[in-house]
This record gives sequence, C-alpha cells and structure tokens, in this order.
Amino acid sequence: MWQTASDFLIFLGWAFKNATLILGKVFLPIRYIFTFLKTFFAGALATPTTPETIWTFDTGIKQVFNSIPYFETIISVALIGLCILFVFFILKQFLKV
Repeated sequence: MWQTASDFLIFLGWAFKNATLILGKVFLPIRYIFTFLKTFFAGALATPTTPETIWTFDTGIKQVFNSIPYFETIISVALIGLCILFVFFILKQFLKV
C-alpha cells in the first residue's frame, strides 16, 4: 500500500513538472512580448541621460596633431585608400564564387 502511494506521488510530481514545463513553453512568446513592451515604455518614458564625452583630448596631444602639415588631407587619403582596398576585397570574394 505504501509503495503504491509512493508511486502515485512520484507520478503526480512528474506530471506536474512536465505540465509546468509545457505551460512555460506555451506562454513564452507572451512573456517575451510583455517584457519587450515593459522595457520599451520604461526606456521611452524615462528621463534622458547625457552621454559622457569620450573624445576629449589634452591640449598637448592636440598640438602634436595640429603641428603635422595637411593632417586632415593625410587622414582623408588614408581612409579613401582603405575603402578602395575593402571594395576590391569584396569584389574578389564575390568573383571567387
């Protein structure tokens, strides 16, 4: 008799565990939508935060780069050259296929 009761309780525990797992998977999309909407409205209605300035340089560093003649032109040419190399790399990868 005690063995039957023990087996019945084990079966009830197994059935309850599986039922909660199935219900958790069924309601997962609803929980996802609720969480998304909750965080969206919490972020949209919150007071805006000012970002910290990350591009502030010391005057000594600015003077070093300002002493290089045509520094903006050198940087522009280097970036355009990298873009051209990147485009050629992409074209070469597409032509392999």
